[in-house]
Amino acid sequence: MGDDVARMAGTIVLEHRRLLQERLGPQKLARVLAKLPADVRDEYLGLTSLGWARVSTAEAVFRAAADELGRDVAELHEEVSRASVERTLRTVWRLLLRFTSDEALVLRTPRIYARSFQRGALLPAIVAPGRAEIRVDGWPDMPEFSTRGLRIGIETVLVLAGRRGVRVDAERRPDGPCFLARWDVA
Repeated sequence: MGDDVARMAGTIVLEHRRLLQERLGPQKLARVLAKLPADVRDEYLGLTSLGWARVSTAEAVFRAAADELGRDVAELHEEVSRASVERTLRTVWRLLLRFTSDEALVLRTPRIYARSFQRGALLPAIVAPGRAEIRVDGWPDMPEFSTRGLRIGIETVLVLAGRRGVRVDAERRPDGPCFLARWDVA
């Protein structure tokens, strides 16, 4: 994998696959995968939790699944990504998040990001109480699919951590996306 192809963690793609299968059922998911090019299908089906999938492979599966369901791909991706983060953090992690300061929560995002993507790095900063700016460095052409997934992940973690009135917007910048997160301060 010395190439310069953007990749995402197998654990994320596998959880997305479980959620897509719940929505589609095994037969429809098989039909979706049969429509994909052989290399995309083989990569997707051969993926392990320790592996990395091309972002383009994950996106192709979502596009085909959305087509099969007659849904908008962005809406399906948002729904599945949010459910994936919620499932991942549903155990003791969810309780621990509630006792984490805003600063600690935001400053942990680079480690989470590094376990999710093989390109770029996150540069987070609390810019005011209830406000954070989280920039992606080293991936200026981050696809909309990955930008949307990251935005949803940031937003969902903040909500699960007990923050209220959470809103995360992605802003395209020449050096990569910047996420502007805000939440109510008690």
